[in-house]
Amino acid sequence: MRSVVALSLADAAVVHGHAHPTELRLVWRFYAPYGDGESFAFGMGAGEKAAYDPVQKIAYTASEQGFLNAVSYANPSAPHLLKDHALGFGRSLTDASICGGILAVAMPAAVKTDPGSVMLFKAATLAVPPILKNTFTVGPLPDHIAWNSDCTMIATANEGEGVYDSSLVDPEGSVSIISGITPSGAGGTVTTVNFAPVAATDAGLIAAGVHLPLELNAQVYYDDNSGEFASKLDFGASRAAYTPATQLEPEWVAWSADESKLYVNLQENSAIITIDVATATAEKIDALDLKDWSSTGGTAGIDTVKDDACTLAFKPGFKAMRMPDSIAVYSAGGQDYIITANEGDDKEYGDFEEKQKFKDVMSCSSTPVFKSDFTEFSFLNAQVGTDACTNFDGTKMRITIGSSAVDYSTPAAPVYKATVGFGGRG
Repeated sequence: MRSVVALSLADAAVVHGHAHPTELRLVWRFYAPYGDGESFAFGMGAGEKAAYDPVQKIAYTASEQGFLNAVSYANPSAPHLLKDHALGFGRSLTDASICGGILAVAMPAAVKTDPGSVMLFKAATLAVPPILKNTFTVGPLPDHIAWNSDCTMIATANEGEGVYDSSLVDPEGSVSIISGITPSGAGGTVTTVNFAPVAATDAGLIAAGVHLPLELNAQVYYDDNSGEFASKLDFGASRAAYTPATQLEPEWVAWSADESKLYVNLQENSAIITIDVATATAEKIDALDLKDWSSTGGTAGIDTVKDDACTLAFKPGFKAMRMPDSIAVYSAGGQDYIITANEGDDKEYGDFEEKQKFKDVMSCSSTPVFKSDFTEFSFLNAQVGTDACTNFDGTKMRITIGSSAVDYSTPAAPVYKATVGFGGRG
């Protein structure tokens, strides 16, 4: 069950002549339903994303269940559902965002790997529900919408997430730029930016520090060479259609301060792509450094033990991918800075799970050895195994078997090069 929360800026301090909030205070919590205006229900996915119209004082919730609901905050202490404003779409919604009286809503295709849509609505009033004005086709699984400052352009992060049924279908991630939007929501053209210019080869991405959850050579290993998984997985279609960009999955997009660039967050890859807006071209990809949890990593240590204590400890040889979910951009002194929320994430396709419990990957009796699921693996050197067992022997610590930890250059004999976790922990 999801809720929309009203907060008040209870107190403010004056800094350099401007009032800045010093406290947030809960005013009201409203539980968002999903439904079509006739029958409502409460449950998981009722509020995947929310948007707020400060002019009409209406909050919108976009539902994974395929409904857009509107909540009046004309009185923040007593919000109420505008039940006649509910819209049903028959499939999941992934985002909603409002700018200049136009509400944009993102919706994946019925087949998630097909191109998705962005719909533009005239924003609701208390008396009139949202009115559809325009629909645009964008890349597969548009997961995030970002307006520019004058409400004439939208950028969408098209995640391009793969789907495994009897085999894997995995489209390329991309960004779509919708330009020329008018104040009424009419007009507009779509340009979809592919990542080929910055993703020529798997080897090049890996060398640059970009994490690939299931690179081509890994698919070959699990398909053809793994004693445990070869009979359980079918990556044939994915391998035939493979490009490095299928591994890149945009989660969030943000405009630069001057709006000449877009910064595209690739959560599962722990990297950020920069797009030049004028040419609609991916210019570069920057990997986020692994966070080092050893004594020389510059941290105070990490608590990885599930108990009632908080005991920070250094972990030799252990690193973690930052993998931000959302990002924000601010400018100071003419320089853009990107703030990241380092959540961590992983991929699952059929019987393939990138995130593994340590105890299921290796055992640490007299000498570190790989368990039956990964008998083809070998250690880069003895120290890698020793450090891993010192840190996590017998634990359920989640670690990756993607490219940051395993070298699949020789698909018949992958090399475990490091123990790597998920999320930057700050």
